[in-house]
Order: sequence, then C-alpha cells, then structure tokens
Amino acid sequence: MGFAHIPAIDQPERHIRIHIRRFDPERDREPRWVTYEIPWVRSMTVMQALEWLWDHGEYVAFRQNCREFTCGSCAMVINGKAGLACDTRVEDGMRIEPLS
Repeated sequence: MGFAHIPAIDQPERHIRIHIRRFDPERDREPRWVTYEIPWVRSMTVMQALEWLWDHGEYVAFRQNCREFTCGSCAMVINGKAGLACDTRVEDGMRIEPLS
C-alpha cells in the first residue's frame, strides 16, 4: 500500500491530535478512545488522516470507495454528527467513531 496523497504532507503546517474510537474483539472488552498525533495541512480530510495512520502502521478499519462525496460508504460519526470522511476537513481534537 502506498502513501495517501496529501499535498505538502512532508512539510506539515503543524501536528494535531485526533481521537478515534477503536474496538478489537480479541483484545478489548469494550470500545476505547485512542489519541493519535498526526501531521496536518489545511486541505487534509478525515479520510486522508485515516489513510496516513494506515500507511504508518495504525490499522484503523474504515471504508472508502468513490472519494468524491457521492457513494456515502465512508460515513462515520465525526465530532458527534454523521458525516463523510472524504468531505470533512480534519481538525485538532476531532473525535471519530463508527456509525451506530
């Protein structure tokens, strides 16, 4: 798997923290929040942040398909509201979790 295409990620404007609700039935009794520090550029989407984590060994489960805001397969709860990962800009302190 190659690196996600994020313009100027090799020169991030800063680093931010995002919080992802994770659950591994082989290790966890219940879902848990995990905080990640990631490089940030202004145009970065939640999808690109998740791809960056994957490319760096944090295998977070998520769906992707069209990347053009039409199919809805990347829908998740972002800061308490349903949204598309491909169409939502990532921001510091963001909370990301699966749809219920």
